[in-house]
Amino acid sequence: MLREAALLPFLLFPLASVAALGCGGSTTREVACPQGSHRDGSLCVADVAACPEAASSKGGACKPGADPPTGPASSPCRDLAECRAGCAKDHVASCTRIGALLHDAGDASEDERRRVLTRACDGEDPEGCFRLGLLDDTSDERSTELFAYACERGVAGGCTELGFSLEVGRGTPGVDLPRARELYQRGCDGGHAVGCTNLGVLQAGGEGGARDIPGAVRSFRKGCEGGHARGCTSWGRRLANGDGVPKDEPAAVEAFRRACDGDDGDGCNDLGVRAMEGRGTTKDVALALHLFDRACQRESAVGCLNLGRSWLDGRQPGVNEANAIELFYESCTLANEDACDELSRTVARLRAVCEKGGPNRGSDCLNLGWVVERGLGVEHDVERAVALYKKACGAGVGQGCFNLGVMQAEGRGTVREEKAARASFEKGCKLDHAPACARAERR
Repeated sequence: MLREAALLPFLLFPLASVAALGCGGSTTREVACPQGSHRDGSLCVADVAACPEAASSKGGACKPGADPPTGPASSPCRDLAECRAGCAKDHVASCTRIGALLHDAGDASEDERRRVLTRACDGEDPEGCFRLGLLDDTSDERSTELFAYACERGVAGGCTELGFSLEVGRGTPGVDLPRARELYQRGCDGGHAVGCTNLGVLQAGGEGGARDIPGAVRSFRKGCEGGHARGCTSWGRRLANGDGVPKDEPAAVEAFRRACDGDDGDGCNDLGVRAMEGRGTTKDVALALHLFDRACQRESAVGCLNLGRSWLDGRQPGVNEANAIELFYESCTLANEDACDELSRTVARLRAVCEKGGPNRGSDCLNLGWVVERGLGVEHDVERAVALYKKACGAGVGQGCFNLGVMQAEGRGTVREEKAARASFEKGCKLDHAPACARAERR
């Protein structure tokens, strides 16, 4: 049976990588904040009014103020050349804009982004501090400080990131879910779609406050409408299951399509399930297989599982049990228990037929050899793989002869022996295995 991923919980990573997530405060012990700052939930936040008129309060302490920008922050530059010229004149919004443009262009070098965002943040641009926090992987505490500064000055993404730091307790003595939920709400209210999705997760699970299914539904929908792919997956599942909203399979399909277009693996899987079964859309097996493959490539454990099961069912020409086992293994490593069970059952069946005999003994020995050679859910054993390839070759499977020849030619699991390798390739060629013929002609 095809599977959909569990509705909750999600392991959500907002825009920052794990390494860039920072610290918050402790929920078990409250300490006094430094002079010139005050407690906001479990964090110390600078008192803006406590600093001299010509100074700033970023980071909980007063520092000399930067020169005012040379142009309005509300009029961002249009391209990199114009932005670089503006940034050189200490127009901090231009510096921030450079960081955004380089990120959107997928620029591999982080040096300029870090440099210009540091300049923007030092110049008191909250958006620049937020983006620097996403980029900064040197200190969890430093990243959280930047997110707090940005959040307090109206950057919704800073509130979302600060909430996530408090949700996971990254670099903190403890976790503060009520505060995280409050910050996600602020991020969502400010138009940050990831904040809406993360808020929905906490609302649906009753974490950091009362369980609120209607609120979770609204949050997931808002996250999806704001362009967050994971939010679309969550919204689609609510529609598909009629959970807190009237059941609507066609609308769920559209939500999953938006999620998959946004590269959310579980969204691709759920869309594939509907294409395979014709739920809310036209049945299309080829499309379903493509979607399961896409889901698996994006590390959806259930996507790998469903693709492997489809292959075992013979829905994809040119694949065999060994290919399915590789998918089960990948899904199992992603902590899918069903895939681990499927892996164990499939390997046990191959072993039983190969050892005791059966109509497909040669093919099963070949597949088992391939699994053992790679250590997919079994002990990695190249010598055992050689023995299994010999069995497959002896049973008239050309691929088994070819694999055996490769092992003999490379000296893996056996003594390197050119003469034996040539004989294996020639036997494989006689069994109409084209790659074996090619290797036999080369030697």
